[in-house]
Amino acid sequence: MIKQLIPIMGPFISSAISAAAVTIATLMVVSTEDVSVFRCVRAGLRKFVPILGVTALSGLVVMALFLPGLLLATSGNLNFIVPMMIVLGIPVAIYLSVRWVFLVQVVIAEESGILQAFNRSTILVRGVWWGIFGRSLLMGFVTLTIVMIFLGIMVIVSQLVQLER
Repeated sequence: MIKQLIPIMGPFISSAISAAAVTIATLMVVSTEDVSVFRCVRAGLRKFVPILGVTALSGLVVMALFLPGLLLATSGNLNFIVPMMIVLGIPVAIYLSVRWVFLVQVVIAEESGILQAFNRSTILVRGVWWGIFGRSLLMGFVTLTIVMIFLGIMVIVSQLVQLER
């Protein structure tokens, strides 16, 4: 059972720790402190439980909104409920994802608890939701492009290696 969870939980846990470490490093730079990887990771690990709490809770809520509709749609069951689940669930999931974009930063910078972080992130996003959504979309496209280029290079290299054999 645990062996099956490692591929799923490993990236989730490492991304939570790295997000915390980057936030801590940013705070150190802003306050003109000396930044070290060790200090950032150590401070991130100290906040691991609340960070894991906000990322897990927000992830579960967002997945619960659109995953059932997508699973039903891929099963071939396209009755009236499936399109409604997709049409209503995905926009709400996107809305909440943007609304909660600062959860980790609030836990780290303001030392908030899990529930307070949701409220504070919502307050920080208020009035600038569309700007954050647009920037997040742009960053997603840039990241996807870089990953696709990297994967393309890897495929070409692997094909060249196969040709040489």
